[in-house]
Amino acid sequence: GRDTSKAANSDELEDSIDYGKVTQLISTFMIKNQVNLLETLANQLAVELLTTFTECRNVTVEIRKPNAPIPVTFQDVAIKVTRGWHTAYIATGSNMGDREGNIENAILNLGADTKFKIIKTSNYYETKPYGEENQDNFLNGMVKLKTCCTPYELLDRLKVEERRAGRVKTSKWGPRPLDLDIIYYDDIIIDDENLTIPHGDMV
Repeated sequence: GRDTSKAANSDELEDSIDYGKVTQLISTFMIKNQVNLLETLANQLAVELLTTFTECRNVTVEIRKPNAPIPVTFQDVAIKVTRGWHTAYIATGSNMGDREGNIENAILNLGADTKFKIIKTSNYYETKPYGEENQDNFLNGMVKLKTCCTPYELLDRLKVEERRAGRVKTSKWGPRPLDLDIIYYDDIIIDDENLTIPHGDMV
C-alpha cells in the first residue's frame, strides 16, 4: 500500500510505482532465494520489496505452492504475510569509553541498514547512574526511526549493535558501553519476559 493520490491526480507514470520493476524483482528474488518454508520466503520477499521501493508503506505477499509435501488431498498451499514501515523511538545510552562515539556508531550502522530510516536524533544529555551509583555518568539521547522489522526483530537488531560496542552481560543497573531500548513502536503494547513496550521506564 502507498499513498496513490499524487499519481491519481497527476496521471504521470513517474508518480507511480514501476510495476515492471516490481515484477522483475520478485522473479529474480524467487530464483536466487531457496528456503524451506513458505513463511520465510514470503517474509523475506516482503522486506525486499519494502526496502527497494521505499515509497511503499506496506506490502502483502501471498505465495502459493501447488505440490506441498502434505499427506492429504488439497488444491494448493498458500501463505500470506503483510509487512510495512513502522515508527519506533529508541533510547540510547552509554557510560563507558567513547560514549558519544558508541552511540553515533550504532546510529550510523542502523542508518546504513536498508530496514531502517533514521528520521531524527535528539541532542545528548548527561544523567547520573541509578541502581548502582558507583559508576560514571551516562550520556543519553533518543532516535526516531522507521523500520520494517517487527518489534522482536528490532530488539534482536539493537542487541547486535550493543554487542558490537562491546557490551557483555552485566547486572541490570551496571555500566555499559551502549544501551539501546525500544521506548515506543507505533501504538503497540507488549509485555512479556523478552520485551516491554512502552518501555518500563516510561510508565
